[in-house]
Amino acid sequence: MKKLLFLLLLVTSLSGEAAPEQGRVQLQLTTIERDNQCPSFLHNADVVVDYDYDFSRNRGLAYLRQLKSEKVNYTLHPLGLSSYYAFMSDISPTTQPIGDEKVIVYRIIFHIYKPFKTRVMLMLGEQGECIMSSEVTA
Repeated sequence: MKKLLFLLLLVTSLSGEAAPEQGRVQLQLTTIERDNQCPSFLHNADVVVDYDYDFSRNRGLAYLRQLKSEKVNYTLHPLGLSSYYAFMSDISPTTQPIGDEKVIVYRIIFHIYKPFKTRVMLMLGEQGECIMSSEVTA
């Protein structure tokens, strides 16, 4: 599990333009990274992430604001990686209702790359056994 998470965090290096210091990105969960009973109702689900980050001081946070049709509020903390900006939740596994369905959110990971590109990954289930992600934005 730790090895897979580490590999997911080492995807891309920084180069080029800086990202805006505040923003909202809408992504879509299009990829199943690891399939151990991933919920089908989340395939292609919209995900909205807000971030507020001072890149010169390496301080700030990101927030998961929407998962599919549900408004949510999960705080993502910076990981302090040197090759790109990464944020991750620090919650215990949390049951999240989504319409008539429920999903256990284990971890939420958000990346900002240069030139400005983003990606989100959700680890779902009691042990994070399902990993769904967006494509890296172009």
